[in-house]
Amino acid sequence: LMSAVYDATMAGHRAPARPREVIGESWQRLIASGMHDRTPDDGDVVETGGLEMLRRSSGLLDVLDEISHGLESLVVDGDNILVVAD
Repeated sequence: LMSAVYDATMAGHRAPARPREVIGESWQRLIASGMHDRTPDDGDVVETGGLEMLRRSSGLLDVLDEISHGLESLVVDGDNILVVAD
């Protein structure tokens, strides 16, 4: 059911159920920022070295490994996208 709710929400359609408020708000922020998977990515491509530099300069590098490791057991068997923003 949650997959159908997500798909409908991201497509801008009426969902068969409502997600928890915190989840719905998170999805709305993704839609507002243009980061949902139904929007073509017109952004700049960042090369590997540039990505590492951006991670270091954002301050997120210090927590990225910890976050990824903490979620590993939840995402090990699926196709997932982890969005971390400062």
